[in-house]
Amino acid sequence: MDDLILINETDNIYEQLTNKGINYSKFKDKLKILNNTKLNNMIGYFKINSDGNFYKICILPKIIDKRAQNLSENFGQYINITLGLILKYKLNNYKLLKDNYLDLIHMNRLGNIEKLDYLLESKYIQALNYIEFFFNQYKKYDYIDIKFSDLIIKGKIDIRRNILEVNKARVHQIRQKEILYSKIADITISVLKYFENFKMKLIRHNKKIQLKLHDSIRTINQKFLIKAFHYTIDMILSNKSYKLFNKPELKQLYLSLLILLDLDGYFESNIGYINVNNVCKMASIVINPSYIFEYYVYDYYINHTQKYKDIKFIKIDKEVKLSIRYLKKIEKDSLEIESKIGELNDQWREKMSKLWILTTSEPDLVIKELSNNDIWYDTVVDCKWKILDKSIDKNDLEKLKIDCKSRNINRGKLVYPLIKTAKYKSVDSFEIDDERFSEGIFRLTIEECKMI
Repeated sequence: MDDLILINETDNIYEQLTNKGINYSKFKDKLKILNNTKLNNMIGYFKINSDGNFYKICILPKIIDKRAQNLSENFGQYINITLGLILKYKLNNYKLLKDNYLDLIHMNRLGNIEKLDYLLESKYIQALNYIEFFFNQYKKYDYIDIKFSDLIIKGKIDIRRNILEVNKARVHQIRQKEILYSKIADITISVLKYFENFKMKLIRHNKKIQLKLHDSIRTINQKFLIKAFHYTIDMILSNKSYKLFNKPELKQLYLSLLILLDLDGYFESNIGYINVNNVCKMASIVINPSYIFEYYVYDYYINHTQKYKDIKFIKIDKEVKLSIRYLKKIEKDSLEIESKIGELNDQWREKMSKLWILTTSEPDLVIKELSNNDIWYDTVVDCKWKILDKSIDKNDLEKLKIDCKSRNINRGKLVYPLIKTAKYKSVDSFEIDDERFSEGIFRLTIEECKMI
């Protein structure tokens, strides 16, 4: 089946496939990866091979209506925005790649949804390019034992073989030979073979990729001694293997290997929650929409400070993690900063330890605005990848309050994606009486930000 299957981030994948008459029973385990979050599906493009039947699934972000006439252009625009943010702020592990496949795609601009195969194939080509480039320059020597026998002693005596030898005329010996050998080369060959066995079918044996793949395998085999031992996916992802890639150029190589396995979108974030073997048997491009939306809002504030006529200067902090404690039983809504707990005596600390939760306050942004009258105003911003309806999630509001109180800030902002026509819209601004704040009032602003 070559038709593109469109599914929304909030759709039930299984229901959608059933409605299209697709029997997914044989690849249900792979679909679990796409549907691995509690409320939403993963965003991206996935190609699945099930007993020779090929399925292409595109999961659209919730801000795009799959019934819209301009669906193709909207998704192309969303991908371009995403790639632009990844390049601009060096997000995820792509910052490790010098010759980044995202650079190539962004320059050509993904104009519509039909170019997803091109995007997928381009990332493989760039990864293979780096692998071949790396091993053309890389040298790592090791020594192997060469066993031999001779009338004259020329090397280290092999005691065991000499004891077992009936003919004592010749002496069994061992000498060491210097060779080019590296476990990194072994791991790379295992990944390339895995790619050849599982990915090439999915990209219909693309001739350019096939040529690059064979060039990379030949370069390594001609230069290094490759042991017959095969590295499994779990072994490649183990800490023991990862520690081998301990230099910048080696980290680039490791990322290239992850790209060929289609694990680059999961690495260091979601990898513990997925079946990696199933991921490696698909061809995929994965996007974390919540993470991208945070940076979209961040980028918007940086580039649109001129809209604030009464603001002289604006500073935006992205790294704003803070350890805090708050009560979980008595006075449920009470909150104190970690330092105040340290002021309690030992007796009270032991008693209170059962009532307090140790957690981390990490809002998306803290904006510091200098007004025309030289007064600083701080605002905590949390970006929510949710479609804003008539009511606000109580948990979102409470988290924002905790983030604000832990910093002695009484101004908070929740930002949601906008699916209307306005470019950037303030929906509401109101005050909430809350005795936890020094002024007794928590000022909340709700805004919606339009991406496409």
